[in-house]
Amino acid sequence: MSARKIKSDTSYFYVTSADWEAVIDADCAEKAMVLAVEEMFNKFDKDFELAPVIIAIDASSAVSQKHDSDIEFDDFDEFYHVGYTPTILADAGYHKLSKQYEGIIRTD
Repeated sequence: MSARKIKSDTSYFYVTSADWEAVIDADCAEKAMVLAVEEMFNKFDKDFELAPVIIAIDASSAVSQKHDSDIEFDDFDEFYHVGYTPTILADAGYHKLSKQYEGIIRTD
């Protein structure tokens, strides 16, 4: 279990790609994506998949917004972040894998 005080400098992010998901405590979506990829490699080695993008949802900010029955789905766009997987892999230190994966994605 992971817990934090609501008045915190960080947020919980739900991060997902392909066949996995993680909940990460971070100060921004990009950092959450990097930490999630690092955690997946630490926990599962190479036994998980990566889609061309990684999605992070700022769950803490989304649920702290005022609950209003007039809120439209589009109002939550600010909480969804999409990261390009090769960039996230490079930021996590997996430079060789990042280049290989980008080559796979860009193959026509």
